[in-house]
Amino acid sequence: MMCTSFFRRCRPTGPGLRPQTIFLPALLLLLGLSVTSLWADENGDRHIPDRSLYLPLSPAFVVNVSPEDQRHISFLKAEVTLRLNDKDDQATVEEHLPWLRHELVTLFSRQRLTQIQTGEGQDALRQEALEQLNQRLEKAAGEALLRDLLFTTFVLQRR
Repeated sequence: MMCTSFFRRCRPTGPGLRPQTIFLPALLLLLGLSVTSLWADENGDRHIPDRSLYLPLSPAFVVNVSPEDQRHISFLKAEVTLRLNDKDDQATVEEHLPWLRHELVTLFSRQRLTQIQTGEGQDALRQEALEQLNQRLEKAAGEALLRDLLFTTFVLQRR
């Protein structure tokens, strides 16, 4: 590209993209992204994008689970991530994190191997853990602060 003056338009002098061919698609992309950030449902209600916060609990939980027969030992390794409403709730949840981890360890170690081998059993355990942690937070902080509880890793081992 060659420009003769700072205030004059530059003219392409060789092969390549003209500024207009890049500007228009970029502008359309930005407009499309801004329009999709807010949308309305069939009732016309506007929705604000999800602002939830994810708080991974580390280290992973490793507990013994009860086998069906007493000859084998079974282990559960679970990595858990908590989904919070917003950043304001994070400080309260982190303050009570030792107690919440205790609740999860006792809940996981009470499980029987056959109950949590299936996807339905794992989902039931996830729901029970969420309810139990929210009950604990209601007692401590006055409200349930967790939106969801996610298993990012769930491994069962039988020896």
